[in-house]
Amino acid sequence: MFRFSTGALSAAALCFGLGACAQKGKTTAADTAVAPGEVAVAAAPGGPVTLTVAARPGEAVYLTDAAGRAVYYIAGPNGAAVECTGECATEFDPVTGKAVVATGDSTVKLALIGQVPGPNGATQVTYNGKPLYYHRGDQAGDTKGQGMKAGNGEASLVTPNGDKVRK
Repeated sequence: MFRFSTGALSAAALCFGLGACAQKGKTTAADTAVAPGEVAVAAAPGGPVTLTVAARPGEAVYLTDAAGRAVYYIAGPNGAAVECTGECATEFDPVTGKAVVATGDSTVKLALIGQVPGPNGATQVTYNGKPLYYHRGDQAGDTKGQGMKAGNGEASLVTPNGDKVRK
């Protein structure tokens, strides 16, 4: 059994387990807010994306959306972010919209959330300056994309500090 030692992780785990979190009205640098009491869930492209954390025995704590879908970044051999196009885009979808932090989650760092112009004119969520992606084969709680070859890089789960989760 995996035990969280802090209240923040426990709150994040509760939020993760419920699949949705009410927002405090926090804003990102891009002035993204969800009204107090409103529930933000993994939304259609362009909608709010609530970032929180998850962990399973034997795995590090990693970022997910409020519905429990893991988010990844694609890193090249030197660790730099790689744009996911071509064959990579058949396995991974960009996380689009504006991101907020789950209520009560102090592990996800608001200062690391950003955005860049994404595919087809959508806004793509970044964390620690790296564009985020969903693996198409993942459902809530899955991490099937971890370590997959993706274009010229490799997909990695993302830690709350913005680093890649090691295999």
